[in-house]
Amino acid sequence: MTLREMFLLLFPKLDDVLIYTNKTGVNQHGAAWVPVERFELERWLGIMINKTRYRDLSVRDYFSVGFKMGVNPGPGLVRFMSFRRFSAIKLALAFEDPALVGNSDPWWRISSFIKNFSTRRAACFSAGWKICIDESMFKWKGAGLPHLSWIKRKPEPFGCELWSVCCVETGVMLFLEINEGAARNHMKEWHDEYGATTSTTLRCCKPLFNTGRTVYADSWFSSYKTAAALLENGLYFVGNVKTAHRHFPKAHLKAELAQHDRGYYQTLTTDDGHIAALGWHDHHHKTFVFTNGVSSRGRDAQRRRQDEFGNTVPKTVACPAVLNDFYESAHKIDDINRHRQDMLGLEYAYQANGIVQGGSDCWLRMKICLISVVVVDTFNCWLAFGPPSARRSGPVGRKPTFASIIDQLCAELINAESPERRAGRPSAPVTVLSSLSCNTHNGHVLERLGMGIVKKVDSPRCGQKFQIKQKC
Repeated sequence: MTLREMFLLLFPKLDDVLIYTNKTGVNQHGAAWVPVERFELERWLGIMINKTRYRDLSVRDYFSVGFKMGVNPGPGLVRFMSFRRFSAIKLALAFEDPALVGNSDPWWRISSFIKNFSTRRAACFSAGWKICIDESMFKWKGAGLPHLSWIKRKPEPFGCELWSVCCVETGVMLFLEINEGAARNHMKEWHDEYGATTSTTLRCCKPLFNTGRTVYADSWFSSYKTAAALLENGLYFVGNVKTAHRHFPKAHLKAELAQHDRGYYQTLTTDDGHIAALGWHDHHHKTFVFTNGVSSRGRDAQRRRQDEFGNTVPKTVACPAVLNDFYESAHKIDDINRHRQDMLGLEYAYQANGIVQGGSDCWLRMKICLISVVVVDTFNCWLAFGPPSARRSGPVGRKPTFASIIDQLCAELINAESPERRAGRPSAPVTVLSSLSCNTHNGHVLERLGMGIVKKVDSPRCGQKFQIKQKC
C-alpha cells in the first residue's frame, strides 16, 4: 500500500467532493468551466499540501518557473497545473451539494463531510484499547461562521471548536463533532437526559459502545455521571475531576490529602465497586474518577527541583498506576493538533491571519483544516501500518521525519496520471487494504480495581457512598 492509497482510504468520499466541486464550478463560471477529473483533483490536493514546505512564498511565486530561491530554482509547479486553474479549483472546492444553499443547518457546507469522516473511520479502522477525547480548534478570527468558541488554554484559542476522539496507540482520529453553540447543542441526542458534557462524551464515543475500550479525558468531559453513563454502554473511563464534582467525594479527598505529604494518594469506590474516586497529592491536590485501572503504586512521577545551591536535581513522587496510563494518553489529541497546526500548517499557507470580512473564506479555511486532519492521519497510519522497508529512513530502525513523509505523499499525489496516460502501459500490481486495525486491543487483559475494601466513607458534599480501597 502506497502513501497515496492510504490517504485516499482515509479521505471520506472523494468522488462526492469531485461531483460537488464541478457543480460549484459550473455555478461560478458557467459554460467556461472545464470539468475537474479525479486525477486532477488528487494532483490539486498534492500541490496544495506541498505549499506547506514553502510557507514564505506567495502562491503565485510557488507556481512561477522563473522564480528563484537565492541561487536555487523555485518549485515551478506550473508544469503540473497552472496558477489560474489551481485558484479556480480552490474557490470551487465543495464538500456538499451547492443545491442545498438555504438549508436549515448553518454548517451544511462541512457537516456531511464530518459525518462521512466518522463513518469512514468506523468502516476502515479498528482502534486500540486506549481512546482519547478532547477539543480541537480550527483557527478563525473573522466573520462568517455560525458560532465561534474561545478556549484560553489552547495554542489557537479562538475559532471553530470540534470535539475529537482518537486512538492513543496510533494517533488516528476516529470521530469529530462541531460545537455548534448552546442553542443547537441542546437539541442533540442525550442532552436532555445527561446535560452538555456527558451527552457530548456519549455521542463522540457512540461508535465504540460495548467494545470494552478505555476513554481518557480532561476535566471538561470528566464527572461521576460521565463515568457511569459510559460504563452502562460498555466503555471504561479515566478522567480528571475539577468543577463537575456532583456525586463525587471531592471535599473528602481534598481534606484527606491536606493532612499528608506529597506523593500520598487515596482511592474510594462506590458500594458496588464499579466506579472509583482517586485523590493524589502532587504539587497540587488532584482528583480523578475511573472505572478501569490499577490503584496500586505504579511508576513514580519524575519532577525537577532546585537544591539549596540553585542546582536542578531530579525528584520522584509516588504515583498510582492508573495515572501512569492517564498522563500517557490524555494528551494524544493535543499531539495530533500540534502536528496539524505547527508542523504541517496547511491552514496558514493560503490565509496568513484568518481575519477576512466575508463568509466565503471562513468555509475555505474549515475545508483546508479538515484536509489537514486527513493528512496527519495518513502520517500516523504510515508509521503504524506502512511496510517496514518504506518506514525506515537512514539507519535501520530510525523513523522517517514528518516532513519526509509529507514530501513523499505530495509527490505521489502530484504525479497522479490520467486514465489516458495509464492506458498505454501495463499497470503495476497494487494491493489496496480495505481496513486498518490496531492490534493492541485484541488479547489485551483489562485490569479493573483489584484492591480490597478497608472501610466506608460518607463525603459531606456528596450523596454517594464511597469505600476506601487503598491508601499509600
